[in-house]
Amino acid sequence: MGLFADLLAIAAEESLKILLVAPLATLSIYFFFNIFLHPLRKVPGPWKAAISPLWLWYHSYAGDETTSVEALHQIYGPVVRIGPNDVDISDGAALAPIYSEKGGFLKTSCYSNFDFDGHPTIFSALDPAHRAVRSKAVVSMFSPASIRKEGDQILRSCVDRLMAHIENEATSGKPVNMLNMGRCLALDAVTEYLLGKTYGGIAELEASRSTSDSSSLSASEFVDTFVAVGRFFLLPNWIFHALEWALPKIFPDQKVDESMELVTKFCDQVVAEADLEKDQTYQARLLRAGISEEEAAVQCMDLMFAGTDSTGMNFGAICWHLAQSPSIYQMLKDELTSPEASQADPQTLPYLRGVPSMSRRWILTGQSGFETSLRYEENVPQADKLAAHEVLVELHGASLNYRELAIADTKGTAATAGVIRQHVVPGSDGAGIVKAIGSAVTAFKTGDRVITHLAPKHAERCGDDELPIYQDIVEGLGQTIDGTLQSEGIFTETGLVRVPESLGWPEAATLTCSGLTAWNALFGLKGREPRSGTWVLVQGTGGVSIAALQLAVAAGATVVATTSSAEKEERLKALGASHTISYRENPEDWGVKTRDLTPNQVGFDIVVDVAGNDSLAQSLTAVKTNGVVVSAGLVGGKAEVVPMLAALMRPCIVRGVILGSRAQFRDMVRFIEEKNVKPVIDDKVFELAETKAAYARLKEKKHFSKIVIKIDH
Repeated sequence: MGLFADLLAIAAEESLKILLVAPLATLSIYFFFNIFLHPLRKVPGPWKAAISPLWLWYHSYAGDETTSVEALHQIYGPVVRIGPNDVDISDGAALAPIYSEKGGFLKTSCYSNFDFDGHPTIFSALDPAHRAVRSKAVVSMFSPASIRKEGDQILRSCVDRLMAHIENEATSGKPVNMLNMGRCLALDAVTEYLLGKTYGGIAELEASRSTSDSSSLSASEFVDTFVAVGRFFLLPNWIFHALEWALPKIFPDQKVDESMELVTKFCDQVVAEADLEKDQTYQARLLRAGISEEEAAVQCMDLMFAGTDSTGMNFGAICWHLAQSPSIYQMLKDELTSPEASQADPQTLPYLRGVPSMSRRWILTGQSGFETSLRYEENVPQADKLAAHEVLVELHGASLNYRELAIADTKGTAATAGVIRQHVVPGSDGAGIVKAIGSAVTAFKTGDRVITHLAPKHAERCGDDELPIYQDIVEGLGQTIDGTLQSEGIFTETGLVRVPESLGWPEAATLTCSGLTAWNALFGLKGREPRSGTWVLVQGTGGVSIAALQLAVAAGATVVATTSSAEKEERLKALGASHTISYRENPEDWGVKTRDLTPNQVGFDIVVDVAGNDSLAQSLTAVKTNGVVVSAGLVGGKAEVVPMLAALMRPCIVRGVILGSRAQFRDMVRFIEEKNVKPVIDDKVFELAETKAAYARLKEKKHFSKIVIKIDH
């Protein structure tokens, strides 16, 4: 007890020293941990950023965070520690893992500083499930295709009104506020397209001119307040909310209050007036997703800020820089007023675009097998200018065929693929959106959804109706012409057809080779097309066979399918096959067994053979007299003898099919839309960066129908 009392006495006498030393000791331990023991201690960066977040907070407040961090990258490389728990990565390869792959990284807690009136916005929400409900409801409105289709006239109208105002202002000889004009344009475009009602920013400009009032947009203070709050974005939540509460009381601003009130009133009104049954507006979609009216209004306010600030700032900055650089302005003006510009898509004008288009792609460096010959490249610049008949396509989906394996490995496949162009982009099947067109393109416009055709050179030489031959395939996409395993590709006008409106990207990407080959096999011989009463035999569960099954069933035919497993038998029946036969259990006589299933055992009207010599004898056994055997593939093994003599014993037509014409492609698109055919894809869908794994799955024959590669942007 005596010792304890002595210690208390000493503590009482030295309390002031302890109060001074304890915080210093705590800070020292904190700094020591951050520099020497922290999990990020080995990440390059300056000590002043590592010891505490004050360095980062200061530069965020000062507004030079970007330039300060970039200066660190120049010293320390692409990965820099900029705070105790913060790392900045300056490498394009990190974009997909951080933002998109597998849902991206979770957001840090400071994002919730941008919650609005207690509601997490789509931008600020930390919980992916919370965000997903809201994002899914509205995300389609932001796709380039939707904006071009639904918003083109709205955007043109807004631009026309602003241009009329700018022309009037130019006659005054007075300085003009281009930032304010840019904000008015952005706000009206965003609100009219997304919310269904214009805020009236450009009308405010016109009113201020008539009254000689130079006041800014009524929503500007609302936008400026959010921009200013961004200086505190990185602060811990409790500090941020304390400042958010205190600053308006210390520095009250009536204009800010009035601006906030106007924007709030506008958003409350568009939400209250939303027609949940008919409207396709941003707020109506949120309400239909179960979001409350209060939160829907908050989400609209957040949308108005985001759309107005970024677009308005870019508009003002571009105009300012052009005014400061007369020579650059003149070059741009000359390009836009040239005769060529009036006929071309604006996105193809190199000086106007000003930014090289970068893409991701796979290339073939040889033909020794995909394992060694297939190489992934990122940040690949696209051509600055399109030729007259060329089309730039942003690809959203691709699919694989056995042709890709044959091209990548000339020794390991049954097919003779032929040589490739060095560093060609593989892949023939793809679908995407037209981003730009050459000056002579007439069949497509920007925003159109298109599918690739494998043999564009053939269509150029022979027209749309002539069927391609083997040499046309060798000269096609993915072999001598860059193919579809890339994020953006340039194709000729003759190498594209439009996507069926009923299909999404994964399904559309399956049609180029398998779909068109199946269509030609079934419908290419006039008078022999499948219909009610026709019996069709298909082999296996590859892309051509499944496509033929679906198309024949849609035409009313009875379809029998061969397969290798009970599991696949069930899936084939679910797709419409009336009977299935296992070719593994009946390797020598599946032709007879399938023929016995037909009425009076007469055989099949159409047999779609995809295995080649290995199965042709069985196909000739299964076909009826005067029926059609279509040889449409080479995926089987090598038979020692080509058994064509059987065609003499059972008279029939043996027809070779390689792909199909563009005219047939368009016929197939119409049929798919009319019959609502949904192409089947494999259960496993791959990202573009996972293409090698997709090749491996195809080689191992683990797939069902088509292997699809999803291409995100």
